[in-house]
Amino acid sequence: MGYLSKNTSKLQHLLLVDDDFASLAFMKKYLEDYFVLHAASDAKQALKLIEENNYYGFLIDIKLGTGMNGLELMTELRHISRYKTAPVIAITALFTPTDINFLKRKGFDDVVIKPFTKDMLLEKLHSQICI
Repeated sequence: MGYLSKNTSKLQHLLLVDDDFASLAFMKKYLEDYFVLHAASDAKQALKLIEENNYYGFLIDIKLGTGMNGLELMTELRHISRYKTAPVIAITALFTPTDINFLKRKGFDDVVIKPFTKDMLLEKLHSQICI
């Protein structure tokens, strides 16, 4: 595969935000060799982690159940000076070109469509996060 380096001495910190625990588990399994991972199941928990930690990038589900959605969370992130240009990738089941273009216009750097494979996820991360 060779998308990302498994250099464990210099792993970047990545925040995963998804209210679907199965999706979080898959992402953790797929990415644990490449990143230091933190996970949140809603925007409130994500914002708390963002306050307490420094992240290199973000994978954010669009539909987060109750409270703020993923688009609103990404907008909040972009108001924090250290995250204005951080890679933020949307995770969504929305898959029309119109949906994808809308998310990119709103500020996401890329979009991963559910269901996704490990290769699909790593390819998107590789295009946004050069490690």
